[in-house]
Amino acid sequence: MILLAACAGAPLPDIVVHPVGGAATTSSNSSPTTTPSTSSTTYTTPLPGSPRIDSIDLVELDDWIEVHTFTAAGDAPLTGGTLTVALDDEPAVELKIPQDLESFADDDAVYRIERSKIGECTVGGDHDVTVVLTDRAGLDSEPVEESITMADEGEIVAESTTTPDLGTVSDGTLFCSDLDSTGHNAQDYTGDIDEIKFEVPTSGYWRLKLRWTVTANYDLFLYSSSGELDWSASNANPESVDDYLTAGRIYRIDVAGYAGSAGDWTVELQK
Repeated sequence: MILLAACAGAPLPDIVVHPVGGAATTSSNSSPTTTPSTSSTTYTTPLPGSPRIDSIDLVELDDWIEVHTFTAAGDAPLTGGTLTVALDDEPAVELKIPQDLESFADDDAVYRIERSKIGECTVGGDHDVTVVLTDRAGLDSEPVEESITMADEGEIVAESTTTPDLGTVSDGTLFCSDLDSTGHNAQDYTGDIDEIKFEVPTSGYWRLKLRWTVTANYDLFLYSSSGELDWSASNANPESVDDYLTAGRIYRIDVAGYAGSAGDWTVELQK
């Protein structure tokens, strides 16, 4: 699968609901007193007098998707109630109002979704968010769903049957993609091989360091127009190659999986 991102910036989990009141960060408004719980996604038919959600607004930030849940004007105060969010097929997460939220007003409950990460690359995709509002009397709103396409951070090269050429890239660039399959028959690689072409801005010794996030054995190969320059095919993670690269020349890296699970990888270019 040739789907790559050159990122300016280490496992790749599915994106998860990350309330600011959770363990990984601290709310800018107050210290949380509870930990949000997860459960199976089940919804009940709203009863008369149940709270209502007018709309959901999804705002893409550098490291987060900020979710604004707007409630219908005139509804009873929701302090002491909960927001329940289901992201794609992940288990629903229950957020207490207001302690598990980034911010809260009578008509706008705000929480955040953490973006998927691999290394320091931020990887996007299409995601569906479903929100249910429960007031303190235990009455549920109608579920409301909204979709968002999260862009990868950096230059995106779409899937192609040809090798993507990113042109000149800078020191510290991360090439990001994933292998759909792995395999080796004692002679050749039989699984997916990702390829990418690039140029360096200045001549000198450069290092390419391959990391991956699953239980597997991935290998790294470096080519010039004259053929193979270097390779790293040990059992180590990361794998790395060091070579003198000339500005203005086109180089190619291949990432192949010898064995193990399919998954995500990065190659970092270092001067």
